[in-house]
Amino acid sequence: MAAEPDEAPTSFTTVPGDPGSPWILHVPHASTRIPAAVRARIVLDDAQLDAELRAMTDAHTDRLAARTSERAASRRPWAFVNGLSRLVVDPERFPDEREVMNRVGMGAVYTRTSTGAPLRGATHRRLATS
Repeated sequence: MAAEPDEAPTSFTTVPGDPGSPWILHVPHASTRIPAAVRARIVLDDAQLDAELRAMTDAHTDRLAARTSERAASRRPWAFVNGLSRLVVDPERFPDEREVMNRVGMGAVYTRTSTGAPLRGATHRRLATS
């Protein structure tokens, strides 16, 4: 898994739809993108990271959402698409103590893999909470 340059990545994209559409397509886990600065803190080797990405990525759900949107006869839905791997940030998680998945290292920022192995080194900083 090659790390990407750290040029101020946008973590998500909002794809405009029809202003009258009551629908939002949420695509949180299709990306495998991991910026270089994040990759540097992940303790897995490249083969382990590739395996974890295969296990944790909802492959092609972004394509499914795009095709669904294209086929909408009227009132094309809006879409929220996470542009980073859920191993970088999981937009479906609360960033504070309300998130029950923090107990297993899979909160807004994962510290554990899908099997419970360490994902990030001890220098990982938690998200600031208000």
